[in-house]
Amino acid sequence: MLSFLKNPKTAAKVHLSLAAVWFALIIPTVTLWSESVLWIGLMSCYALAGSHLASYQAAASAGVDEATRLKLNAIADALAHFMENSDGYDDYLQPCVDELRRTVGIEKEVD
Repeated sequence: MLSFLKNPKTAAKVHLSLAAVWFALIIPTVTLWSESVLWIGLMSCYALAGSHLASYQAAASAGVDEATRLKLNAIADALAHFMENSDGYDDYLQPCVDELRRTVGIEKEVD
Protein backbone atom coordinates (compact mmCIF):
# COMPACT_ATOMS: atom_id res chain seq x y z
CA MET A 1 0.00 0.00 0.00
CA LEU A 2 1.33 3.42 -0.99
CA SER A 3 4.59 1.87 -2.22
CA PHE A 4 5.17 4.90 -4.47
CA LEU A 5 5.91 6.91 -1.31
CA LYS A 6 9.07 4.86 -0.70
CA ASN A 7 10.86 6.98 -3.30
CA PRO A 8 11.88 10.14 -1.38
CA LYS A 9 11.48 12.46 -4.39
CA THR A 10 8.02 11.13 -5.21
CA ALA A 11 6.97 11.31 -1.57
CA ALA A 12 8.19 14.91 -1.33
CA LYS A 13 6.18 15.87 -4.44
CA VAL A 14 3.05 14.16 -3.12
CA HIS A 15 3.35 15.85 0.27
CA LEU A 16 4.01 19.24 -1.29
CA SER A 17 1.01 18.85 -3.61
CA LEU A 18 -1.26 17.84 -0.75
CA ALA A 19 0.00 20.75 1.34
CA ALA A 20 -0.82 23.12 -1.54
CA VAL A 21 -4.33 21.65 -1.86
CA TRP A 22 -5.02 21.99 1.84
CA PHE A 23 -3.55 25.48 1.91
CA ALA A 24 -5.88 26.44 -0.95
CA LEU A 25 -8.84 25.08 1.03
CA ILE A 26 -8.22 27.47 3.93
CA ILE A 27 -10.28 30.29 2.43
CA PRO A 28 -13.39 28.21 1.56
CA THR A 29 -13.14 26.49 4.93
CA VAL A 30 -13.19 29.76 6.83
CA THR A 31 -15.74 31.55 4.65
CA LEU A 32 -18.13 28.89 3.32
CA TRP A 33 -17.81 25.69 5.29
CA SER A 34 -17.17 26.90 8.82
CA GLU A 35 -20.56 25.56 9.99
CA SER A 36 -20.33 22.22 8.16
CA VAL A 37 -19.98 19.35 10.58
CA LEU A 38 -19.26 16.99 7.69
CA TRP A 39 -16.36 19.14 6.49
CA ILE A 40 -14.90 19.39 10.00
CA GLY A 41 -15.17 15.60 10.32
CA LEU A 42 -13.43 15.06 6.98
CA MET A 43 -10.61 17.42 7.97
CA SER A 44 -10.17 15.57 11.27
CA CYS A 45 -10.01 12.20 9.49
CA TYR A 46 -7.48 13.58 7.02
CA ALA A 47 -5.33 14.92 9.87
CA LEU A 48 -5.42 11.58 11.67
CA ALA A 49 -4.61 9.58 8.54
CA GLY A 50 -1.79 11.98 7.64
CA SER A 51 -0.20 11.80 11.06
CA HIS A 52 -0.34 8.00 11.09
CA LEU A 53 1.19 7.86 7.60
CA ALA A 54 4.00 10.18 8.73
CA SER A 55 4.62 7.97 11.76
CA TYR A 56 4.71 4.88 9.54
CA GLN A 57 7.25 6.49 7.22
CA ALA A 58 9.43 7.54 10.15
CA ALA A 59 9.40 4.01 11.54
CA ALA A 60 10.14 2.50 8.11
CA SER A 61 13.17 4.76 7.65
CA ALA A 62 14.80 3.42 10.83
CA GLY A 63 16.15 0.43 8.88
CA VAL A 64 17.71 2.74 6.30
CA ASP A 65 19.34 4.76 9.09
CA GLU A 66 20.87 1.63 10.58
CA ALA A 67 22.29 0.58 7.20
CA THR A 68 23.80 4.05 6.75
CA ARG A 69 25.40 3.87 10.19
CA LEU A 70 26.94 0.50 9.41
CA LYS A 71 28.40 1.82 6.15
CA LEU A 72 29.85 4.91 7.85
CA ASN A 73 31.39 2.73 10.57
CA ALA A 74 33.01 0.54 7.93
CA ILE A 75 34.39 3.59 6.10
CA ALA A 76 35.79 5.09 9.31
CA ASP A 77 37.37 1.77 10.28
CA ALA A 78 38.93 1.34 6.82
CA LEU A 79 40.22 4.92 6.83
CA ALA A 80 41.83 4.46 10.24
CA HIS A 81 43.44 1.23 9.04
CA PHE A 82 44.68 2.95 5.86
CA MET A 83 46.11 5.87 7.86
CA GLU A 84 47.97 3.52 10.22
CA ASN A 85 49.49 1.59 7.33
CA SER A 86 50.44 4.54 5.11
CA ASP A 87 54.06 5.56 4.51
CA GLY A 88 53.50 9.03 5.93
CA TYR A 89 52.11 7.79 9.26
CA ASP A 90 53.56 9.67 12.20
CA ASP A 91 52.61 10.95 15.63
CA TYR A 92 50.56 13.72 14.03
CA LEU A 93 48.09 11.20 12.60
CA GLN A 94 47.79 9.13 15.78
CA PRO A 95 45.13 11.38 17.42
CA CYS A 96 43.11 11.28 14.18
CA VAL A 97 43.28 7.49 14.05
CA ASP A 98 42.33 7.25 17.73
CA GLU A 99 39.35 9.56 17.16
CA LEU A 100 38.17 7.53 14.17
CA ARG A 101 38.47 4.29 16.13
CA ARG A 102 36.59 5.83 19.07
CA THR A 103 33.70 7.07 16.91
CA VAL A 104 33.04 3.72 15.24
CA GLY A 105 29.85 2.51 16.88
CA ILE A 106 29.40 5.63 19.02
CA GLU A 107 25.78 6.09 17.89
CA LYS A 108 24.82 2.99 19.87
CA GLU A 109 26.01 4.78 23.02
CA VAL A 110 23.99 7.89 22.07
CA ASP A 111 20.76 5.95 21.43
